[in-house]
Amino acid sequence: IHFRTVDIIGVAPQGGYLVLMPGTSEAHACQAGERLCALIDGWRFYLPTPVRIRYTAIEARSGDTTPALLARLGATEPIQA
Repeated sequence: IHFRTVDIIGVAPQGGYLVLMPGTSEAHACQAGERLCALIDGWRFYLPTPVRIRYTAIEARSGDTTPALLARLGATEPIQA
């Protein structure tokens, strides 16, 4: 319920998940990450260790290829929540 119908959520090549948010700026993607972290903090998981999220937000550039986009994503420092 926290994503739009145009957003695409899938498994990332290096593990974790990848969310493509068409027409979204990097700043707005960061806001979405912050909101998701706040939701996770409010949930009660019955696991032996706490659940933590880290996320990275980049904005696609004109002419980006999938490998170039994933390389830039991998080179960007994640935000630890």
